[in-house]
Amino acid sequence: MDPDGVEITEEFDEGQQPVALNENFLFSAYNTITSTIESYGWFILLFAIIAYYVYSVFGKKITEAARNRPQKVDENAALAQMERIEAARRRQIAAFEAAKEKFLEEKKLKDQQAAEKKAQDWELHKQGMSQKNNTKGAYDEEELSKLGLSSNNVVKRDKNKPRLRDSDYNPLMGSDGPSCSYRPSCRPGPRGG
Repeated sequence: MDPDGVEITEEFDEGQQPVALNENFLFSAYNTITSTIESYGWFILLFAIIAYYVYSVFGKKITEAARNRPQKVDENAALAQMERIEAARRRQIAAFEAAKEKFLEEKKLKDQQAAEKKAQDWELHKQGMSQKNNTKGAYDEEELSKLGLSSNNVVKRDKNKPRLRDSDYNPLMGSDGPSCSYRPSCRPGPRGG
């Protein structure tokens, strides 16, 4: 009886027993599995190792072969995709050609301006009014005024004055005197360890 007062009855055919009540079924299944493992355990283990090895070697190849297998393709969808790709390719080519033309025009214009400037400089040179500064190392007045200097304040090195150090001086090498030279100490023989 149920706590609510309702009686539950289950009807079974003769000889039929509920699985939950049949403890012999679970016990017999357990005995069957354990006896199989006891009898054929090494064979089962060997088979599992071989199966794992075969899967590790051929598993990737099988999946790749399944992926590479030709699939049915809708011809209309494929044709539409090809047309979209071709249209995009044409747009890219047109954009590239336009950029190339623009670049060539700009380059031609710069070349013309450079040629005109060169011709003007040559004409000025022939007249004796060259604008090019032929003196090397001279300072431009505008650059000096930006720095707050004048051409009178610029210190120029005297060529007759000797240099303080030789050109082959290297401070990392040390001096030639015996008092400043460093020589590492001799290491003792091999050490055990």
